[in-house]
Amino acid sequence: MTVQVQGPDGTLVEFPDGTPPDEMTRALRAHYGPPTAPAAPVTPGGVPIGASGLPRVEIGAPPPPAPAVNPNADKGLLHNFAVGAQGVDAGLRDIVLSPFDLAAGAQNLATGVVNKVFDTEIPSATPASRIAEQVAGPFSIPEAEMSPKEKQAYNVNRFGTQAIGTGAALSTRAPAILEAASTGAKPAGDLANRTLDTLARPYQAAPARTVVGDAVGGAGAGVAVNAADDYLPKEPATPLG
Repeated sequence: MTVQVQGPDGTLVEFPDGTPPDEMTRALRAHYGPPTAPAAPVTPGGVPIGASGLPRVEIGAPPPPAPAVNPNADKGLLHNFAVGAQGVDAGLRDIVLSPFDLAAGAQNLATGVVNKVFDTEIPSATPASRIAEQVAGPFSIPEAEMSPKEKQAYNVNRFGTQAIGTGAALSTRAPAILEAASTGAKPAGDLANRTLDTLARPYQAAPARTVVGDAVGGAGAGVAVNAADDYLPKEPATPLG
């Protein structure tokens, strides 16, 4: 008697009765070659079908995270120069617009008194320097895009320019004070002239030292403003109890 075994192509292969299964397997593999895994089923679009019968979607590895941006990183010499020039421009603008800002402050003080006494709602005047900042905003580098070092340099340049510019303006008054003192003439009697003369007197004795002191004081004010922005709370503390 014989034993019939069906090959991979459907052909019936006969073996003598009693042939061990391992020997039949070796004989079939020697004839047909090693068995191959069945091809995975795919959809008409070529997407493999999983064991659940649904198309299997391969999810790739997530993209690498974007490199962290260091806010203290140097953005280049041109950017640093632009920030410094912007600070000088702001200082000059503050000097030119300071009379209008003082007038707006006096007007707002009077407006506040009137609103409080007569229960009115007269709007406050907007300082000229704030209007100028809004106009120049689209053409300026926002402080949010400045590194801490750049912001400090901006404040130092701004307040230093204010101090030097104001000192230079007061120094032009020194010759008139010197001439008035040498001739015995008295300064004008109005309060504005007396105040201006008092402020200008240091430039009579040592103009260079006074201007340098103004520059150092202005730069120190810029450092102080930058430190206040970085370390002081933005909102007033809530009282307890």
